[in-house]
Amino acid sequence: MVSNNSAHSAPSPVGIRRRVLSKTGLSSKTGLSLAILLAMGAPMGAIAQSVQAPAPVAASSSTMAIDRSPWLYKGSDIPRDEGWRFGTLPNGVRYAVRRNGVPPGQVAIRIRMDVGSLMEEPGQGGWSHLIEHLMFRESAYVKDGEARKIWQRLGSSFGDDTNAATSPTSTIYKIDLPAATEAGVAESVRMLSGMMRAPGFAPSIIDGERTVVMAERHESRGASQRLADANRQLMFAGQRLATNSPIGTDESLRAATADKLKAFHARWYRPERTVIAIAGDMDPAVFEREIVAAFGNWKAIGAAPQEPDFGKPDPRLPSVAVAHEPGQPYAISMASILPWNRVTDSVAYTRGLYIDFIATQVLNRRLEARARAGGKYLLATVQNDKPSRSAEV
Repeated sequence: MVSNNSAHSAPSPVGIRRRVLSKTGLSSKTGLSLAILLAMGAPMGAIAQSVQAPAPVAASSSTMAIDRSPWLYKGSDIPRDEGWRFGTLPNGVRYAVRRNGVPPGQVAIRIRMDVGSLMEEPGQGGWSHLIEHLMFRESAYVKDGEARKIWQRLGSSFGDDTNAATSPTSTIYKIDLPAATEAGVAESVRMLSGMMRAPGFAPSIIDGERTVVMAERHESRGASQRLADANRQLMFAGQRLATNSPIGTDESLRAATADKLKAFHARWYRPERTVIAIAGDMDPAVFEREIVAAFGNWKAIGAAPQEPDFGKPDPRLPSVAVAHEPGQPYAISMASILPWNRVTDSVAYTRGLYIDFIATQVLNRRLEARARAGGKYLLATVQNDKPSRSAEV
């Protein structure tokens, strides 16, 4: 890999070159997209008994003091897409909504929580992902097993239209309504608000989903995953990204009790760490109205947590490793690693990204042509990446 040293990226002068020699191709990306497995349970009906429902919301989008400045464009000179309607609620929840009539009759809802495996302390591995599973089982407005039936009634299939994914830096919840109505949007947003702020932590449900998550972990422990882990542990040695995998460990998953998971949820699931995006074939004022009604009275528990230090590349640590897996093809992965720096998106920065993209495409085309012409390798690629707010690679 080559480092991105164009002017817009403002890299730190400290860099590391690390190589992994193995018998497979490796990737530095560690984000996992994990399917939610849910069990069918109680019929639709009353609010779950083991979860305290939030109080009714009195405010509306017409009475609440909403900051409608385009938070996504803050500090940027990129021209605003006027199709999006932005807002920040008094409690810190940010949202962006818009009309999109293609495909017709459909609405897509996404909620991003700023919590992932890099927020987990030692002994908490996999807890973000486990909580993601628990969200769909029981919450403030939904009994155990009820969510599946409700969204199926609204036309959404589980796994395709209703899903979630946990990465090192986020947990994203996805709901697609193929035949959306205003009532269906309202019910979905309300259910999601209950999931985000008041999921159920019944020990029996935790035990059931713990088994599912541990099964996912064991199924993924093949040769390619072991080599990917070796690559990540070398490339990001000394950083949380090297060790904090979203899937966790058997030991940390077994240690997850109801009280511990409740505390972890209260710490990281907070309104100011929430972003909601809704787009679809409907008046965006409807989306905004339902967001305000469902999330407007959400109050965080306790003080905001201190952001963890993800660490920086350490040039003093080993820079070469060899991994071996029988039956896998030989491969070499080489990277130039620089510290990650937060940037403000701008026209100049975007132009630099396009230049970098074109340069890597030219290199990759040349590498492909040489391989086809009888080179000594079968495949070679170059890419730029900034994984998980941890490094520039």
